[in-house]
Amino acid sequence: MDRATRLDPNFAAAHAQKANQLVRLGNAKEALPIAHHAIELAGPCDQSAGVLYWVLGRAYFVLTDYDDAIHWLQRSVDKRGNLWFSGAFLVAAYAVAGHLEAAREALRQFYCRGFGWYTPQRIAEIYATELPNNDQLRHEVLFRGLELAGAGH
Repeated sequence: MDRATRLDPNFAAAHAQKANQLVRLGNAKEALPIAHHAIELAGPCDQSAGVLYWVLGRAYFVLTDYDDAIHWLQRSVDKRGNLWFSGAFLVAAYAVAGHLEAAREALRQFYCRGFGWYTPQRIAEIYATELPNNDQLRHEVLFRGLELAGAGH
């Protein structure tokens, strides 16, 4: 990603992917300015904006800055409601921040969008088998938040 951003400093997706990888490697704080820059480069009308918002929201989530995580994850869900991972992290962020009513409403909307089969157990399976080597992410907090909101019941 460093090479891609050197070759094209305006390549928003490369900046976002770099930020995403930094979060996966446990460097979420370092990812924040890069993700913000990717969002600035892309602009709000870019079709990838919903994913970019998720990258930033997840970075804040990992840093336990749940208010900022909620802000960006909600923007992600509003922009691209068809991304299960944005919705799951939003539900969890609300729940672990102590906003249980908002978490339950976000979970209800998550289910209404057809994501009912994304239970905490299924998400754990996805991260363990389809997206391995995510050891640095705060998955235990994601799962705890989903369960606090009532997911999987």
